[in-house]
Amino acid sequence: MPVAVAGWALVVAGTGHLALTLTSLLGPVPDGERAARSVMGATVVTLGGVDRDLWQLFVGFSVTMGVLLVGVGGLVVLALRHAPDLVDSTRAVLALLLGVLLAGTTTAALLLPSPPIVLLGAASLAVALALRHPSRAATGSSGPGSTPRAAAP
Repeated sequence: MPVAVAGWALVVAGTGHLALTLTSLLGPVPDGERAARSVMGATVVTLGGVDRDLWQLFVGFSVTMGVLLVGVGGLVVLALRHAPDLVDSTRAVLALLLGVLLAGTTTAALLLPSPPIVLLGAASLAVALALRHPSRAATGSSGPGSTPRAAAP
C-alpha cells in the first residue's frame, strides 16, 4: 500500500503541474511576469546545436516534468497491479524509486513551492516505509499465509 500512495502522489503532482503550466500559458499574462517573459524570450541559447530562448526552455522543462511525473507514477501503480512480484521480490526497484524521489524532494525543497515538496516528500516517505518491509508494505499483502499470486509469465 505505501508504494501505491507514492505512485498516486506522483500522478497528482504531475497532473497539477501540467494543469498549472497550461493555465499560465493559455491565460492572461500577469503584469509582474510580462517583463520576465519578455527577457526570457529575448535570451537565446544554443543547446545541442539547436537555438531556443529561455521561455521556450522553461515551458519545455515544465511540460516534460509534468508528463514524466504522471508517467512514472502511472508505471508504479501499473507495476503494483499487474506485476506485484517485481516490487515484492526485490529491494532494488524500491531503492531506485526512493533515490529518484529523494533527489526530487531535495530539489523541490530548495527551489519550488510547497505542493511539490509535500507530494514528493510523502511519496519518499511511503517508499522508505515499503523498503523496511518490501513484501508486505509495497502491496499491502499480509505476508506468510496470504493468498499466493500467480507466477509472472
